[in-house]
Amino acid sequence: MSMIIYRPRTFRAEILRAKTLLLCARASGQQRGRRATMLQHETLELADGAKIGYAVTGPADASYAVLCFNPGGANYIAWEIAAELLAANGVRCILHDCRGLGSSEPAPYSERDELDAQLHFDQYAADARALLTHLGALDNVVVCGSSWGARPAAATVAQLGDAVAAAILFDISFGKAERPIQESGERLARDKCKRLGIVEPRLDFGKIAGAIGPNGKKSVLTTMATAKPPYGEADTFLETFLAGATCPTLVAMGEFDPNLVARPGKLNLNSSRSNV
Repeated sequence: MSMIIYRPRTFRAEILRAKTLLLCARASGQQRGRRATMLQHETLELADGAKIGYAVTGPADASYAVLCFNPGGANYIAWEIAAELLAANGVRCILHDCRGLGSSEPAPYSERDELDAQLHFDQYAADARALLTHLGALDNVVVCGSSWGARPAAATVAQLGDAVAAAILFDISFGKAERPIQESGERLARDKCKRLGIVEPRLDFGKIAGAIGPNGKKSVLTTMATAKPPYGEADTFLETFLAGATCPTLVAMGEFDPNLVARPGKLNLNSSRSNV
């Protein structure tokens, strides 16, 4: 496996995510004056009764497909602009909500423990495998995740092994999230953005975050998968990922992003590009 870890030196490179996904930011600007194309929603019911909401864009006979995992608190509509642009360039995109989030539902349960057992990155990876199999896209898939979504994306890469052609992990952190450090980095980034006159893409956050589920507590429980072994600690998460991943992997983060591992009381702003 080859891994490139890239941390840009200037805030202008904070839009690396948009550039990597075929200039998503520019596409957003072009669409401000018109209504975005509606995604065709589909539902896959799994063997245990869970229902996975998803949408597919692009040609079915594309040479590969991009499977997207959403940022925390967002549904798959967060990828809509990028998916449309990629589809226009012949790339198939599979957008989905992890079980318990957005349009997806967990398997039926009567006790909270039964629900909690389903909310695990290994389960999300198994669900992703089932979805890819259903769509005939299990081979030669590119797995992409952003922020919180990069975590289940990494777990999926490790679980699927050779079926994954490449992985793109934006703003990933391994181990426990340190919110004060993340918030500090966000303030620094927004300040530099303002000083440089950089305008972020305008997105419909009501549409993106408006479907995180009718049960807010259930949505919170879903994100609690972050703390469950072996993904709750940075070392064991990395060991699990590196043991299973066989594909080229791009890990990208911004100048003021405290990831890969956030440590209390420290905000590491060093730039790096490493091959492992």
